[in-house]
Amino acid sequence: MQNGDTVFYENMSIGKVENEYQLTVTTPMNIEPVHFQITSSTKTSFTAENPKNDYPKIITYLKVGEDIKATISGGGEAVDYLFVKVKD
Repeated sequence: MQNGDTVFYENMSIGKVENEYQLTVTTPMNIEPVHFQITSSTKTSFTAENPKNDYPKIITYLKVGEDIKATISGGGEAVDYLFVKVKD
């Protein structure tokens, strides 16, 4: 959000395709969804990879307390995002 307007958004989903789990990302900038294979996971994190994607090639999510840290990397500079749980 910037000045009350949405400047960027994406939709993500996790699903099982054949015998593998995938993270699927859809954005207004891409005509087709981008699929990332989940290559590792723990109780508090997972990593999804797509070596054919220009950027990012790797997406990692890590639960930190009640928050979530996302890191995108591979094919460019690594960037961290912190998603903070909003208290009611």
